[in-house]
Amino acid sequence: MKTIQPEHAWVDAGDHARPRWHRDWGLAARQAAARDEARQCGKLTGKALECEARFEAVESNDNDAAQAAWLRAGSRGMRLSIVLSLVVTLLFAAPPAQALTPGAAPPKTPADLPQCTKALDAKGALPQTAGETIRYLVDVNGLSVGTIDFKIERVGTYAGQAVTEYRSLFKLDSLVASFVPAEGRAAALVDLGSHLPVTSTNRYKSDKNNFEEDVTYASGGKGLSSKRLRNREQKVDERSFPSPAIDFVSAYYVMRSFPAETNGCALLYANQRAYTVWVRHVGQEQVKTPVGTKAADKYELRYASEKQRSAINATIWLATDASRLPYKMRVDGKQPLEARVHTYEVPEAK
Repeated sequence: MKTIQPEHAWVDAGDHARPRWHRDWGLAARQAAARDEARQCGKLTGKALECEARFEAVESNDNDAAQAAWLRAGSRGMRLSIVLSLVVTLLFAAPPAQALTPGAAPPKTPADLPQCTKALDAKGALPQTAGETIRYLVDVNGLSVGTIDFKIERVGTYAGQAVTEYRSLFKLDSLVASFVPAEGRAAALVDLGSHLPVTSTNRYKSDKNNFEEDVTYASGGKGLSSKRLRNREQKVDERSFPSPAIDFVSAYYVMRSFPAETNGCALLYANQRAYTVWVRHVGQEQVKTPVGTKAADKYELRYASEKQRSAINATIWLATDASRLPYKMRVDGKQPLEARVHTYEVPEAK
């Protein structure tokens, strides 16, 4: 089993292999998408004519003109920056936490969300097929803003422990990023036996700020140490909890190990802030995917960080088959966010 060195674990995930689910949408589909995008652009920027110019350029199959028209449609100060900041906040960049006294009490929650004193445990093995790659398209308020990738990089050893390396990468669409530069990547090494992270990291940037966080876990996940850099300023946070706390990337894969009728709570930690998440199974629904309509278990989520004043509602749909693939996630709010699966690749057995 290959030893995973720390410097190797956190390299840029880059562009993943060609997806198994792939469609060449052609000019007609691109024109239809451009019409929708032009309408959303007009709503967000108030510059309907310039947004319409982008659609007309696509209609004439002129990609250079299309990009130029889109870039004329706004500036760094436009309202889109507010929308995109929501994406980065939800995925990676929660605001820095204030200093908290370490202790074994559960994280604080707003009045409308119970505390979590006993977190759900992983049920069965986590996905471990090296090379499995999943890409999601992300919409905010109906506007396509970027992609999120999840990838199982490899199985190996780290500090004498057998682990699986999981990665995630968030990228804004190139045209959107020209207005508000932002991207994020995260990774975790998860113990094969306990299904708990041994160490995790995230790197993200938003406009002129760069953030780095490295977390190490102890006491079966109930204790952790976080070192966080904001540009060149470092802050250390030592925490302990009554139940194991995990990172967001590990949580994505732990979720896939749950049986259908799972109900309970979990503790997540990122950006030196603890999150409480409550999950409730509410039945099954049919969900549209790139390869047809699929049956999915539907879960309602309520979550909040220890500094939020009210909980956030979300919904997630997981495949009912053995893959337990998350097909779609929707986060409610003033700027609704939706991530839906776009490509899914599992390497063929050799």
